[in-house]
Amino acid sequence: MARLSGYVRLWEAKRVNANAQCKIVHQTPSTAVVDGDAGLGLVVAPYAMQVAIDKAKNVGRVG
Repeated sequence: MARLSGYVRLWEAKRVNANAQCKIVHQTPSTAVVDGDAGLGLVVAPYAMQVAIDKAKNVGRVG
């Protein structure tokens, strides 16, 4: 709640995308570059973290 007014101001100024579609724009077996589509960190960070977790689980696997 403390940041809500700031988020609303960013949205009104069209500096954040309320309907962001995150995607991976480049990746290697152990890294990824995520495009957050100007979304809030509260939306983008869990997506990026899941990508990182999935990659960590697969590091060293062949095939």
